[in-house]
This record gives sequence, C-alpha cells and structure tokens, in this order.
Amino acid sequence: MIDTYRGIRDAQRIVRLSAAMDMPFVFTKSLEFALFRTYGIPSISSLLLHTGQLGKAENAGRRYVDTSGLIQAFMTFPVPRLDLPDGGEKHVNQDQDGDGWEHFGEDPNDPRSSIALARVNFLHGRWKSKISNDDLLYTLSTFVKEPAKWIDRYEWRETSALEKEALFALFYHIGRCMDIKNIPDTLEGFLQWSEHYENQHMVFNKCNKEVADHTTNLLLYALPGLLHGFARDIVASLMDDRLREAMGYAKAPRWVVTFKNVLFEVRRVVIRTLLLPRSKPLSNIPIGADEKDNVFSIEHLLSDGIPAVCPASGARAVDGKVCPVGNHSSQPITKTAEGGFKPAPWRMELSWYENEPVYARPYPKHSAGWWAEESKIKIGLLKREDRKGAARWMPVTLPPLEKVRNEKADGKDGVVEGFGGFRLEEMGPKGLELKGRKEVLENAEKLYGGKIDGKWAFEP
Repeated sequence: MIDTYRGIRDAQRIVRLSAAMDMPFVFTKSLEFALFRTYGIPSISSLLLHTGQLGKAENAGRRYVDTSGLIQAFMTFPVPRLDLPDGGEKHVNQDQDGDGWEHFGEDPNDPRSSIALARVNFLHGRWKSKISNDDLLYTLSTFVKEPAKWIDRYEWRETSALEKEALFALFYHIGRCMDIKNIPDTLEGFLQWSEHYENQHMVFNKCNKEVADHTTNLLLYALPGLLHGFARDIVASLMDDRLREAMGYAKAPRWVVTFKNVLFEVRRVVIRTLLLPRSKPLSNIPIGADEKDNVFSIEHLLSDGIPAVCPASGARAVDGKVCPVGNHSSQPITKTAEGGFKPAPWRMELSWYENEPVYARPYPKHSAGWWAEESKIKIGLLKREDRKGAARWMPVTLPPLEKVRNEKADGKDGVVEGFGGFRLEEMGPKGLELKGRKEVLENAEKLYGGKIDGKWAFEP
C-alpha cells in the first residue's frame, strides 16, 4: 500500500517510519551530523560565531536544544498544506482516516509544524542580509543526503529508492515553506548541486574549527573526562576527508576507525537477526497517543496552586478536559513571567536530552531519575544548579521559580515538580523568547492555511 503514496504528507509518513520505527538511532544522528556538516562552510560558521549562538560555550547547549526541537517538530507533526490543492494527501487509502499502521495517531489539523517553521523563518529573517539563499539551500540539501548516506552505511538495512525520494519530496516542500529559492526539481539534481557547492565552498577556516569544537563539546557532555580524547577521535572517524580538513581535525587513528566499523557491524547483525520490529515509534517529540507524558498544562502551577476542577463533573483542566457545565477549562493565570507576559499553559517536553536539559521539567521526587541525579551530585559529577528543572534551564516566558513555590518545591534546590517545558513560538536565543510573536503567528497561519485554534494557539 505504501507504494501508492504520492502526496507530501505521504512522503512525510514514509520518512517518519524510517526515523521513528525502523532506524531511529542512526536517523537522528544523521540529522545532527547534517547540521554539523554545514559548519564546514565558512560563511555559515562565521555567521554562527558572529551571532554568538555557537561561538560561546554558554549558548551552544541552548541552541542545540532549540534547533533540535524546531526541526523535529516540523518533521514529526503533519507538514503545512501551504498552497497544495490536495492538502498534501494523494494516496488512494484516505478512507482509513489515520488508522493505518503507517499513521502515528496524528491530528491532520495539528498546527505545530506550521508554528515551528514560522519560528525558524523569523529567526533566520533577523539575519536575512547575512544569510545567502545558497547557504540555506545547502543546509537543506544536507537533510536530504545525510540520512540516506548514514543509514546505508551504518544501519541494519539500506534505504529504498522510495525512501530517498520521500526525503527529497519532504524537504523540497519544507524549503518552499521557508521561502528558499532555486531548489532543484529532482533528487539527482539536488545531490549534484550540493556536491558542487561543497567543492567550491567547503574549505578550512578557523571559524569552522571553533564552531565544530563547541558542538563536539556538547556531544561529550555526559562522558567522563577520561573518554573525551577517544570520543573526539570517534567524531573525526565519522567525517569524510573533505569535511575533516575543512574543520581542521586530525585524521582518526586506524584502530579507532576499525573499532567504530566493527561496533556498527555487530550492531547491524544483532538488529537484523535477533531483534523484533519496533512496536511503537521512538521519537524525541512524541506524536498522537505517545504525547501523554510530554504534552502538559501547567495552569495549576501558574494560578494559586489550586487545580481547576469542575464542581459538577470533576473534570480537571490539567487533564485537558473542559467543564461540561460552565465550559471553563482552567483557573485564570495570575502569575506572570518577566515583563508582565502571561505564558500559555500548554507546553511540550523532549523525551530525552543528550546534553544540557534546557526547558526540562524536574524528575518526580524519589523517582529513578531523581535518585540518579542525587547520586551524581554527591560524587561531584553534577552540580545541583544543573539538574533538570533548575532555574538556569527555565525560559523567561515562565515566571521565576521563586514566584511559583508551592508544597511541591524541593527545599534543597527549589525545583518545582511539573514546571518547565517549551512552546515552539518561544524557542530561540535568550532575549528573543517574547519577540516576533505577531510575525510568527501571521506566517504560521499562512502556512497552515487558516486561523490556528486550540491549545497551540497564541496571542501576538
């Protein structure tokens, strides 16, 4: 049946099956490496240094989470219909109404992909005079070629021709949503253009190495210092010579390359012969029924600490239910963030963090994660102010923690259980959380094709 797919959203479903069901680990790493590869272009890396987002260690973790969250959002949630007359749906089995195995229980009217792309457009627009269309086009090309290349090299099976075309179709559409010009019309043409661009522009510059070093440090975030040298060699072993030389990295020792290849080969054999197919998607931004623990309302933490409960039915606003009598959904938000801003209650959280837990809610007290953090703090591997849910990770769109103290607060470090998370229209560098809301909303509704309502709506 999947061979009958023709629409853009059909292409997205094919990509999502690869990304979340068949080979989530390598697919995710390939996207991370796709961004890393762009740092080998001096015009891109120099701009990142100029903005300070990857030129300063204190900003690199935040940018990593913001970039990861926005990219995963517009890849995971149904892509905008934009100007497509068929809404991106062309396959012959539309009567399944989202119940087929290739669906993840998504809401076809979910606006979050549109919001994420609109936020990316706003953030890029601030540097419009310094970002060339060709650099944007090259970055887009890495998201088409790197996943297929990495999967073919390191996964338990290679990508099919259909999967490669689906990647191209999806990112061709995403490029149009980002107003990128002159995108080649075919996969072959796009790959040839990207190769030519690298030949012309991927050359060594000290800014390439500086940005690459900050990014590599993020990858080593959770590793003991003794392993950092070995891990850097592993990173170098994953680069082709052109990229490695542009980054100014030394060639990895032969034994490290052999170790890496053997490790991936053993992994390939184990997955192919011993493991059952995945029964549910593995995604850092869950979708459909899997959103249960990662999409939440913090209304009760932003009011007077009393959850909104319908006196007649017992429906709780924090569970996403509406009072059938008065039709109210929550107590009004009374606590404001910096600048008097009243944050929207519905927020999201990533399923896991590979480095700094920006926006993360704290682990529930006495949970396994909480005890693991306590153990790391006691032996000096983690600072108390760096644990999940700590004040330094909270966005300014939420009130300062001291204003939200309640009976759930941890007396040692002041974290508040359930407090944190992000909204797509607020993501980006520090100081920009409240900026561009009107522009983002207008662009999001243009991409979406109408007014955005529901829990992900926001005021400009």
